[in-house]
Amino acid sequence: NVAAAGGTIGFVVCVISATDFLVKKKYVTAFFSRKMVHVGAACWLTFWNLFDSSHWGWRLNIIVPAAYSVVLFVKGLIIKDRNDPDVRTMSRSGDPFELVLGPLMYTVVMCVVGLNLYRTDEGVMVMAVL
Repeated sequence: NVAAAGGTIGFVVCVISATDFLVKKKYVTAFFSRKMVHVGAACWLTFWNLFDSSHWGWRLNIIVPAAYSVVLFVKGLIIKDRNDPDVRTMSRSGDPFELVLGPLMYTVVMCVVGLNLYRTDEGVMVMAVL
């Protein structure tokens, strides 16, 4: 379960880094980068099958959205750096406060889905709707 959580972390870091690179090079707009992050983040549930459901460690599937919830809160309300990669890739206007609106809600929903709808069709549907 720890290895699966590590793979999930690696995947999400790659998605965010790649999206930030594309925004920095002006290959994609902020609008499109947000969509890329949405799709990439929703792919987090493809890692669910790597977790062993017979052990309590399956709850580690929410380590990425839980950690990112804290990161978005801190970056949006405390640090407030307009040049931060997360601000560039996940905000519409470049305002750091936007991180505590849509993106933070998204990660909180991911946590709820990961704990309450783990490996269910409903969980997949909720992530698909987002």
